[in-house]
Amino acid sequence: MTSGHFGIRKSGARLAEFYWWPTMSKDIVRYCNACLTCAYRKLPNKYIKAKLRPITTTPEPFRWLVMDMVGPIATSSKGWRHILVVCCQFSKYTMAFALNDIAALTIARTLITRVFLVFGIPEVILSDMGTSLIGNMMQEVYKLLEIKKLTSSPAHAQTCGQVEKMNGMLIRIIQAFVARDQHDWPAYIPFALMAINSSVASHNDTPHFLVFGHDVNIPLSSAFTY
Repeated sequence: MTSGHFGIRKSGARLAEFYWWPTMSKDIVRYCNACLTCAYRKLPNKYIKAKLRPITTTPEPFRWLVMDMVGPIATSSKGWRHILVVCCQFSKYTMAFALNDIAALTIARTLITRVFLVFGIPEVILSDMGTSLIGNMMQEVYKLLEIKKLTSSPAHAQTCGQVEKMNGMLIRIIQAFVARDQHDWPAYIPFALMAINSSVASHNDTPHFLVFGHDVNIPLSSAFTY
């Protein structure tokens, strides 16, 4: 008990006070590594991290989507409390839909009728591990439509950094115009999306241009109105 089940360095120093033999260092390492008591009770000093893998860039719009849920936020006059945000990984084109709940049926119906039937069925969808996005019903939708579903690592929002950035941008724009009681926030989603999709993104083009082949026609008188 007085040995304390220390590690290789301290155990070696303790033995060296009294003993020595030719293979002493190797034997101490082998003995300490084989100690079941230490293996059961000691936490590793260094945690093994998985190797990082860059996200593949698709060659055209709407092949790869990134989506996330925002909310619950202030209940609107129509009972909406959540926003489903969907981003095209290639063009950065952003879509957002006000929802009254985050049930899998609601999300599936919104994706199919307002995204897939407009822009086509994507090959890949990336999201966090929210149960409403990866539950059994959504898995059936992905399987039926032959969509590869990817999820981010737990507590690592950077994996979905594109949509997380758009979440913050969308909310900041809405906050600038929403009424004091905050019940009219859904009315400003289309205006916020137009501002986002008509602004130059990291690829030095506007998302609208990469999707539709032309920029948004904005009258000069309203282009710089705040």
